[in-house]
Amino acid sequence: MTDAHTTTSGVTSPTNSLAAVAALGSVLWVVGEFAIRQGLTRPLADLPGFGEVAPIATLALTGVVLAPLVAVLGTRVGIDPADWELSLSKRGVVAAVATLPAYYVFIIAASAVAAAVFGIDPAAGTRGFWAAELSTGALVALVAVNGVLGPIAEEIAWRGVVQTALTDAFGALAGIALTAVVFAAKHVVVDLGATPMRVATLLFLAFAWGVLRHRYGTGSAMIAHVLANTTATASLLFV
Repeated sequence: MTDAHTTTSGVTSPTNSLAAVAALGSVLWVVGEFAIRQGLTRPLADLPGFGEVAPIATLALTGVVLAPLVAVLGTRVGIDPADWELSLSKRGVVAAVATLPAYYVFIIAASAVAAAVFGIDPAAGTRGFWAAELSTGALVALVAVNGVLGPIAEEIAWRGVVQTALTDAFGALAGIALTAVVFAAKHVVVDLGATPMRVATLLFLAFAWGVLRHRYGTGSAMIAHVLANTTATASLLFV
């Protein structure tokens, strides 16, 4: 395909270029996050003063390093920060907040279906979460990194650049769907596996954030992502 598509900033790029940037940005993030988290966590943990915060440090480094790289990659096809649509409307904020209760309703419903219809324990195969062994101070740092920094970085890259490129290339439905599937797969890869419930919730959230980005802009998806991650991570403080 070589049809031309125009980004919101008015820059026209051919479909194959947009698709290539989306693919390259996705691969860059998956490979980069895997390399940073798997390659640097243990060495950092061995350094004086890092210890338990090493995984948090590599998590932060992932967003700080990869989001700008994917953003720069997007500019190669005319996807600039203005195309991310970070500005917020009242409807965008309300819709973002509404995804949080919808997310927990989905978890409850999916867990019930998994147990009643398929006879699957929703928690089966869930590995102990390393954060459960962290001190309170480290958990607070994790909330800041995993709850705020990580979502902001991911939304810039995945909804701001990758989904924008795919939507401009193939249309809204395909762009949202492709981004959601690859985004969910990314988590499975970098987390070295996931339970069926984890995959289901990842897909639900990724599609929800994709719809928010398409209708209200990346800023709305960013708020929803921050809320979901912050509440889930902060709950560890009370376990």
